[in-house]
Amino acid sequence: MRNGRSHSGVVILVALAAAACGSGGGAESQASRETKGGSPPAASSPAGADVEATGDQELPADLIGSWTLVEIDGVPVTEVGKTPTLEIVSDGSVSGVGGVNRFQTQLKLVDGRMSFGPVAATKMAGPPEAMDLESTYFTRLGAVSSYEIDGETLRLWADDDEGLTLERTAE
Repeated sequence: MRNGRSHSGVVILVALAAAACGSGGGAESQASRETKGGSPPAASSPAGADVEATGDQELPADLIGSWTLVEIDGVPVTEVGKTPTLEIVSDGSVSGVGGVNRFQTQLKLVDGRMSFGPVAATKMAGPPEAMDLESTYFTRLGAVSSYEIDGETLRLWADDDEGLTLERTAE
């Protein structure tokens, strides 16, 4: 009898250990599935962000901070959704709102030339006008090659054409 109980206890312990190992992997798999289907986790970096954020140069202090989009190609931005913003951090990480969705990307500054990495954004739908604004904003942001800061105004250009004009957001 004693041997029968000992074997039952061992079988139960082995079963519990196997279940514990299996549930850990299952929870991890569930978290992976949730991440793949939804928006990127706040601490994750967009594709290509493993490249040094600012190249060989430090970001100028007057570039760092919160900006609000006011013009695209010289045309004032009208309010059709959420106000498009750009938040630049000293390490080169960039985030903001596109008009509907939150986004993140990485800024690279090398020899006075500026570029942004791929934009990773949430996938919410909004009014067609706001979605169009966001699409244009993200496209222009991806094409930026140079910039100019004039007081509280930031201008971002794709080659030599003005693309985006932003104003510093009061903090």
